[in-house]
Amino acid sequence: MANANKKIIIIDDDIRMLDTCKCSLTWTPVQCRTFSSPVKALDVASKIKPAIILSDQRMQHIFGINLIRRIRIENTDAIGIIMIGNADVSPLVSTVTRGDIFSFIQ
Repeated sequence: MANANKKIIIIDDDIRMLDTCKCSLTWTPVQCRTFSSPVKALDVASKIKPAIILSDQRMQHIFGINLIRRIRIENTDAIGIIMIGNADVSPLVSTVTRGDIFSFIQ
């Protein structure tokens, strides 16, 4: 397991949420990168090659599910997880069923 990919990227336009997520991973053996800009995350994701993509669903420029789909074009093994606040989860259930994302956190 020493060669396992332990990289995670977290994308959220709420800086406080990014800080909270990153702090919760401080004691784990993962390499965590955070992005408040989905555009910046898209630019560097192919270089990072994350194992996990954790993204907010509702951001200013793009929905998280669309961001994960775009990142997974080049990182097909990456696992996508959506964070969702007060929105309807019904559309996300179908994306899990289709395999677009692994799961969501409400």
